[in-house]
Amino acid sequence: MLGISSGLMYSDHVEWTCGLIRRYESDFTENDQGWIKTAVTEGTIEFTANETAPGSTAGWLKCKYDTTQTSSSGIVLAWFSGPGFGIVAGDYFTISYDIYFLDDGGKWQGSDPVSSRVQHFGLTSTTAVNLDTITSVGPSTITSTGNQTTYLAIDVQVGSDLPQEGAVFYIKDIVAELHRPCP
Repeated sequence: MLGISSGLMYSDHVEWTCGLIRRYESDFTENDQGWIKTAVTEGTIEFTANETAPGSTAGWLKCKYDTTQTSSSGIVLAWFSGPGFGIVAGDYFTISYDIYFLDDGGKWQGSDPVSSRVQHFGLTSTTAVNLDTITSVGPSTITSTGNQTTYLAIDVQVGSDLPQEGAVFYIKDIVAELHRPCP
């Protein structure tokens, strides 16, 4: 019948849910999955999928800088966007990943370790990563303080660690989750 409803209202607004809201797991065996360079002011980063980091197996995303960097730079994925999506204070994000910075004759300015930074909600978590070593980072947790950005960035921001021309890092097994506490 027209005009009669159950009184229930439906919405795609995430604000009405709690618990695990979104989950991302990388699979770089075929492509870069939409990751792009971020804050690369000189040159670019070349992405190659399904590479093998030294001493490991295939499935890594290889990221190679073609120009020496003078400020923070890295990779970014806009994965928490869409109609009705908003991040609110108290939401928390967890991330873990494997990363390998190839030394290759001093391509990372300074000496080990390199500071690998994760940015989400405009907030950061930094981990020291030794060169020429597969390092498992995380899980790290970042908690939102309000309506903030919906991108995930992994970069190098410390001036003494900036990549030089030809610098390479590999990344794999990124697992990121956004949670909303239940009342």
